[in-house]
Amino acid sequence: MKTAQIKSCIWSDPWIQELTRAETIIFLNLISNERGNTLGIYEVSTRTLAFETKSTEQEIRDTLEKFSEANKAFYHKNYVILANRVKYNSDSRDISKNFVKIVKEIPREVIEFAENTKTRVSEVIKELTPSLQGVNRVYTGCSQSNLTQSNLIKPNSTQSKSASRPSEIDDDFLKLVKEIQEELKLTGFDIVKLNQASKLPEGETKIREIYAKVTLSERIKNKKAYFLKAIGAI
Repeated sequence: MKTAQIKSCIWSDPWIQELTRAETIIFLNLISNERGNTLGIYEVSTRTLAFETKSTEQEIRDTLEKFSEANKAFYHKNYVILANRVKYNSDSRDISKNFVKIVKEIPREVIEFAENTKTRVSEVIKELTPSLQGVNRVYTGCSQSNLTQSNLIKPNSTQSKSASRPSEIDDDFLKLVKEIQEELKLTGFDIVKLNQASKLPEGETKIREIYAKVTLSERIKNKKAYFLKAIGAI
């Protein structure tokens, strides 16, 4: 059975103090029900929330809308998105725990919605993007742009080979990756997809060719979509 530890400071939060009794119960349910995870994004129906909080579905929808306007919690495609789970849950010191598994179970459009909320959860998703490439990282405030060479080494490369490989080649490709991210405005899963493609046999070569075609061709209108589709076919 899962347990959820709620920080006692929740009761001194001015926003919580302004909620009605029913709204408080609903919010407590959102941050402590059995479907919750370290990321604070999980699937649940308004019918289930209504049953668990002894509310009507309309009350749930109205309350979720109020929470959304306050940037505290959002509801999108049957998914609850908590803006700052760390603030209220005391078991979240390592918010990257099981991150990869959690994200894989969430539809991409929900993750993208969460990224655009401009809240703590959106920052966490962006900052912990390297975790999606298997990088073991505890959140320390690092930016997703801090890509390391180890993120871009192919699976069949040995440590001795990568150590003997000319550093200028790695640096050159890393600069290209950064340029691609900035020019095509890649975020979240787009960056994950790019890094996964770079690890494939001839991945770096193909990425260079695809990006060159995207930047030089005037016939390609949606360059970002074309690029992502092309590297997905490598």
